[in-house]
Amino acid sequence: MLLSQPLHHQHILFHQTNPEYPGAIPDPVTDTSWISSSLNSVLTTRSFHRADCDIVHSLVSSKVRSQPKRIHRSKQKRQPRINTARTVMPDLCERFACSIEEALTDCPTSGIAELEPALSAKRTALLDYKREPSKKTLAAFRNAWKDTQRIARRCANDYWLNLCQNIQLSADCGNICGMYDGDIITDRSKQMERRAEHYQELYTRENTITNAAIGSTDPHPVMEELDVPPSVEELS
Repeated sequence: MLLSQPLHHQHILFHQTNPEYPGAIPDPVTDTSWISSSLNSVLTTRSFHRADCDIVHSLVSSKVRSQPKRIHRSKQKRQPRINTARTVMPDLCERFACSIEEALTDCPTSGIAELEPALSAKRTALLDYKREPSKKTLAAFRNAWKDTQRIARRCANDYWLNLCQNIQLSADCGNICGMYDGDIITDRSKQMERRAEHYQELYTRENTITNAAIGSTDPHPVMEELDVPPSVEELS
């Protein structure tokens, strides 16, 4: 069998055995059961006479078109990218700035003076890479991105360390109010509302307990001495 593949076509040459002789194999031209599933790929088929007058076998040439089998692949969701082309629209920029200010209202601002220059450098490096993609601009953007991450981690670590130190100092001094972040409620009615809100949230929470959990819990021994009425000495 000879096989050649010019471009997307294949020429297959094989021998056709005469079925009149013992031990003959099925005719690949007349018996098409073995290629019934791939007949669409066969373009032309031609047999050639041999010098021995087809006593033993003949030469058959087929031209087929090979088609790659489709493999199903799941389409993964791409990560969102920044559309720098829309940064020139003033309305979108103003809306984005307002949403950022609202989101950062309760965020600590202790390290913002150190973090803002790093964010500006990262933004500038990203715009440069989008305008002129090259190895130099990509390396500059990666360096700016790494610097921003390092400064952000350091600022967050400093914030939590300072907060923990202040809480510990307030606990050592007995300053209960200093252990909590927020305003002290001095109004009597607002205090009652806050207590009602707290207990309503505490007691309206549904807890699901299964029978298996109850059965696996070891019961405590019965304290019969609690049923004894108190004496005069205990009440005096």
